[in-house]
Amino acid sequence: MNMKSCSVPAQCLTESLNFGMMRTMITSICCNTDLCNSQKSTKTPPNGKKCFTCTGTDCTSTLSCVGDEDRCISTTGSNMTMKGCASKSICVGDESGALRTTMGMDMKCCEGNLCNNAQSIGLSPLLLVTSMVSVALFY
Repeated sequence: MNMKSCSVPAQCLTESLNFGMMRTMITSICCNTDLCNSQKSTKTPPNGKKCFTCTGTDCTSTLSCVGDEDRCISTTGSNMTMKGCASKSICVGDESGALRTTMGMDMKCCEGNLCNNAQSIGLSPLLLVTSMVSVALFY
């Protein structure tokens, strides 16, 4: 969707959230003369950053970030994980808290290439038993 209108300076935002299958982007170009918003929007090119994204439960695909998407993001809810690219403004400040509340999900951002490949680490039964025996023997 492309919208043009008059606005206040506080609403001149540029932010992006890209999960691969779904991308939400707000790019405001603000000016202060009559009829200064006549330019057409352009396609945002890839910026070289790559993050993991999910297709169903498989989160091993990579996504090329575009524009100001300078962070990788992972969101986890009760039965869903989404990964992708995000701009700094999505990850920090007021926007971050509002998104967490709205989405009802835990949200984590990181700055390195493919840094959102966090894997859960579980304790193996052998490690658990070994730890318990060690505590019992040396207590």
